[in-house]
Amino acid sequence: MSVSYAESTYQTSNTAIAAYLLTIGFELLGNELNDSGQVVFSFKNSDGSLSKAVHAWNTTNAPGNCAVYYHSYRKLVSIAQRERRLYGEKEA
Repeated sequence: MSVSYAESTYQTSNTAIAAYLLTIGFELLGNELNDSGQVVFSFKNSDGSLSKAVHAWNTTNAPGNCAVYYHSYRKLVSIAQRERRLYGEKEA
């Protein structure tokens, strides 16, 4: 799992965490495929509260709406699959 903290952005290749962040209202800035073929999602972290949300997720104390989470998760999986298909086409 790739996780990167910066002052104003947070990046992760963990789709579950990315879906949780979307569910609780963090802004998805974009995604890209890294050199190892993982899709990395970037989020806006302007006030630093995102690290607290990730900590809540990692310690299994993350509140949220399960239905919204599932929708967000499926959306991000779809994005990841699309990116991998595009990446594979470039390599072929």
